[in-house]
Amino acid sequence: MTEIKKDFQNWLIKQENHKTSARQVVQSINTVCQNFFNGDTDEHWLLLTKNILSILIHYHECNNKEYCISVNDGAILKNHLNKNLLQYIRVSSDYKKDIFPDVQLSLVYKSKKFLISTTPLNCVPAHIDAYCFIVNQLTENNIQLNDLSQLYGLAKLQNIFFGDLSAFFDKITAVISDNSEILNKPYIFLHLQYNEKTSKQEAKALLAFYKYLIEKSLITSDEETLRLGYDELENLIICINKVFDNLMKFSTTEQFTGRSSKKIEAHNGKKYLYNQEVADALECSVVALRKLKKQGILLPIKKNGRFFSVDAVNALLEKALHTVTYEGVDYTQSIHRDDKLRQHPEIWCTREKAAKILKLNVSTIDSYKKENVLTYIEIVPNSAFFYVPELKRIAQIVKMNPTRCLDSLKRLLRTKSQ
Repeated sequence: MTEIKKDFQNWLIKQENHKTSARQVVQSINTVCQNFFNGDTDEHWLLLTKNILSILIHYHECNNKEYCISVNDGAILKNHLNKNLLQYIRVSSDYKKDIFPDVQLSLVYKSKKFLISTTPLNCVPAHIDAYCFIVNQLTENNIQLNDLSQLYGLAKLQNIFFGDLSAFFDKITAVISDNSEILNKPYIFLHLQYNEKTSKQEAKALLAFYKYLIEKSLITSDEETLRLGYDELENLIICINKVFDNLMKFSTTEQFTGRSSKKIEAHNGKKYLYNQEVADALECSVVALRKLKKQGILLPIKKNGRFFSVDAVNALLEKALHTVTYEGVDYTQSIHRDDKLRQHPEIWCTREKAAKILKLNVSTIDSYKKENVLTYIEIVPNSAFFYVPELKRIAQIVKMNPTRCLDSLKRLLRTKSQ
């Protein structure tokens, strides 16, 4: 390991067969070593090897990541920080800079952004708890302006968080006092943004170095950590300029039932929605929405690629509901207007759950779906939700009349429904 820099470059050349790109990757690692260890010799590279996981996560998290969360998303982001970041970021005496990046915390209300405080990443979970406590007190307990000063003492009494967050409370309550209309509105968001924006090129180089160390058995692989947990957070990674456009400002006028599709309308009589609004209306990630756009399933208004027609979204919602009506099924059940499908497995479920209810394999569920035997919602291709009351009714019919043939099953179901 005494010539780790040279060995790594040779490994890159074999991987890519390109000396120029290999030299660029090595130079990026030199820059990382300069940032953290004030040098780029093999000795400094060995220090990087010892701390690679912490620094890799540091770079990927700061790499243009920001979050804008409602109180309902607080637990999701807190879990992400604790589970996927903080338990792997280690403090070391070798570092010449702080491994925990500074995070700006701001309160967002309508199109206004109020800077509250700046805190290191390891203190952010406590601030999320404090933010959720304050908003819940405002929206659920109808707290009055003259009671705001008592919130900090109440939070400490209930052990909501650890540490001294009195300045955080003072600043938020001061903002609320100056904007009293916040008390009557649920649309209050906490925006988190890193002061430092790391280089994407250096982040990619670190990932390559990480893979090299694993292949050479110089460190132990941790594939789960390498994923960094971002898949579950796509809906929370929202740029602040989108928040300023008053995102998430639409109403659900009708929810999915077994017979009718979901319908939405934009606030203030608008006829268009932004990307994140559309993703929320379709109850999918922004990444999935991009796929819908790429596949031509849902296209933006031509004159501006940022806007989607409300009518087009409603048309897709209607098209996404594939209905099959059977006798004895209650199709009037609906989902609570503010919740998502995945939070109501008693009404809608995945294909795997559908297979368990009908005691069949997943491929059979796919064939039932293809033959239009089951009611389902499929906004994102290959990601269907099936209607549970109907599944249970079909399970009873099949139990009383077992059949192996799909056509005979369809005839049997139709006969039962007449």
